[in-house]
Amino acid sequence: MDKIRSRDSFILIFIFAASALVYEMVLASTLVFLFGDSIFYFSLTIAFFILFMGLGSSVSTWLSARPMPALFTAELVTSLVGGLSSLLVLWVAAETKDGFVTWIVSLLLTFLIGFAAGVEIPLLYKLTQKDSFSKFGTFLMYDYLGALCGAVLFSIVLLPRLDLIGSAVLVGAVNIFVLLVFVFRYRELFSKSIIWLGSVILSLALNVVIFSQHNQLQAKIDDKIFQLSPRTQTLYSFRTSYQKVMISLTPSEDIEQQHRQKVIAQSSVPPTTPWISVYLNNFTQSFAPLGADTDFYHHAFVHPAMVLADERKRVLVLGGGDGLPGKEIIKYPEVENIVTVDLDEQWVTFAKNNEDMRRHNFDSLGDPRVQLVINDAFQWVRMSKQIFDVIFVDFPEGVDFPLARSYSLQFLKDLKRIISDDGVISFQTDSFNNALYWSVVKTLQEAGFHIIPHRSLEFGHESYGFILASKKHKSLKDFDARVAQRSFINKKMLFSVFMMNEMRDERFVKNKTAGLMINTFFHPIFLYYYRTSQPWGIFIGNN
Repeated sequence: MDKIRSRDSFILIFIFAASALVYEMVLASTLVFLFGDSIFYFSLTIAFFILFMGLGSSVSTWLSARPMPALFTAELVTSLVGGLSSLLVLWVAAETKDGFVTWIVSLLLTFLIGFAAGVEIPLLYKLTQKDSFSKFGTFLMYDYLGALCGAVLFSIVLLPRLDLIGSAVLVGAVNIFVLLVFVFRYRELFSKSIIWLGSVILSLALNVVIFSQHNQLQAKIDDKIFQLSPRTQTLYSFRTSYQKVMISLTPSEDIEQQHRQKVIAQSSVPPTTPWISVYLNNFTQSFAPLGADTDFYHHAFVHPAMVLADERKRVLVLGGGDGLPGKEIIKYPEVENIVTVDLDEQWVTFAKNNEDMRRHNFDSLGDPRVQLVINDAFQWVRMSKQIFDVIFVDFPEGVDFPLARSYSLQFLKDLKRIISDDGVISFQTDSFNNALYWSVVKTLQEAGFHIIPHRSLEFGHESYGFILASKKHKSLKDFDARVAQRSFINKKMLFSVFMMNEMRDERFVKNKTAGLMINTFFHPIFLYYYRTSQPWGIFIGNN
């Protein structure tokens, strides 16, 4: 027998295609984890993968003299490189903290996987019995069907149950096992079958060993990526159905002295208090002394809106499943109802019941005034008929379309419908005073809001940006007097009234928003501004 049976050929191309698609999805997801903007990096990965497949197909004609060894080598390369792809990219990111180098490495891996996958298809068809034109259509059908199954397998089965490293390595091991069966079944077509079998067995053993250790490897990479100091301790690291959660603790003396002294002075905790860091999908959600009664971020996010609103009885928190906005809101005795809408039930349950998170959020999620709603905030707001005095939009950063829509013109109009006439909405935009920030301002104005730009104060030029929005113009004339009436508000942790008035000035805002586009549901320009605000920046840990 000098040909591969058609049935075996169809099985092989199905498995090869499914595996290659999983590797492609793993690489794209890893880039999104590091850089953000899922639309951009999935598009980029798919485009380059198809390009390199085309190059591989064109080169396959040069390898047709010895098709079996060439097919075997191509599939072994695909299985090994694809299986280790996420591990390699994350390791490079952790070691170099260089976004451009990391992207070049991922591009090289995409080239190797795509090129080898492109080589496989023509060679496998050439080795197939009865390679007639009618068989070619069936051959391609199995290829496309395999790609479909690979996509479904990755999104529904693998990623929810394994991390990116484990998903890739497991598929790589299955891929190599199939290759082992293939070599054994058709060993008479190999001149030195014992060598080929040996190489496959060694490759399979490597993948099995790495898979058995993938949790430990992921933990070590996480420690490296999120490590604020050599003594940073990872408390919790897990993946929910929607996001990856990482919580660490760092000794106080390892925090930058100037920053530590500034925060400790305002937080009423001992100087030796360790600092807790909370990351969701690698983005920092909180960084403060554990058990501190406040922090610069949430102080600036919550209190200006609460002070400016005429009423504070009914409060809506969109996102905020960590309970940290609620930590500040429950300090107001006049608040009667706090509706917190978050999509991730696993994360909300953890934040509500975990001892460390309860200490961090002052058990705010257990406050009797808090009503927890597990739902997609975009859909919930669209269907809601309730009216609120204050709304806090506390979503993670807009790194993909579902999050970018949270700053869309359509969503802002929905928010305008459920905010009271004298109410205030507080938005967090991560960055401050750049195209991303002012595009949100422009979109808010297009929705008919009056705006007040401000920011947090703890990180200087890297401070988080916030925007206050209201149906009516809000005077800041008595803002300081209102702040003084609340003993739990620290004026030193808030943007000055003078600067807020300067930045809300009509001419100033018009100059800042000139040339920028508004963010809409069908044109999420927010993603473009987000990506260009930090080109090739790795949005991880202590970077």
